[in-house]
Amino acid sequence: IIPLALFWFYSERRDAWRKLAFLYTALLIIVTLLTFSRTAWVVIFVQAVAFMALSTRQEWRAIVRAAAPFAAVLVIPIAVYMLVFSSSAYVASSTSARADLARIAGYAFEEHPLIGNGAGTYISLVAQARAFRIEYGPPFDAHGVIQKLAAEQGVLGLTTFALFVLWMLYLVYRAWRSAPAGPRKELLVALFVIALGAAVYQVFNTQYYTAKMWMPMGLALAVTMIKGK
Repeated sequence: IIPLALFWFYSERRDAWRKLAFLYTALLIIVTLLTFSRTAWVVIFVQAVAFMALSTRQEWRAIVRAAAPFAAVLVIPIAVYMLVFSSSAYVASSTSARADLARIAGYAFEEHPLIGNGAGTYISLVAQARAFRIEYGPPFDAHGVIQKLAAEQGVLGLTTFALFVLWMLYLVYRAWRSAPAGPRKELLVALFVIALGAAVYQVFNTQYYTAKMWMPMGLALAVTMIKGK
């Protein structure tokens, strides 16, 4: 929702509401950063780069000027703590578990590289790894769309999924390219960044069968169908 909040901030002309939009955007960013989710931090970084690449220089300069004091006061200390937190034993254990889950997916993929081991079989594959259960306890889901689809649906499933997601992103990008300058073009920037963030998030997560993945993309595609300025 952060890109839409930024769109509200930039498109708002009333000073009072513009300040409210800025505070709302800042609150969303703070809450996201304070989860100390490494995936969320990666997604925010990718979204920021995409926003600056697609927006006009005037747009992102205005936002950077408004956000610079906020970032200096709040985001930098949070980032420093994130570095400390990431070096803790708790995070190291989580990283180790994710690496072992990826290895299990790799072994499963080698057994059936073309069509995989079957949709919904990933947790059962992990359960078969006795060493994993001894080290980490009950089996849990993969932390990434690539390893899960590779293990469950092989090259065919992973390739089909990747092409489908890229096709949806391309449709939104194409609509942005062809839209004339105006509010609709700015909105398409925000929606493309949201859809891109949803896709990038799944590289480290497994919510690609839920509305958290497809609702942002569906919303972006719906706006591409609407004609106007």
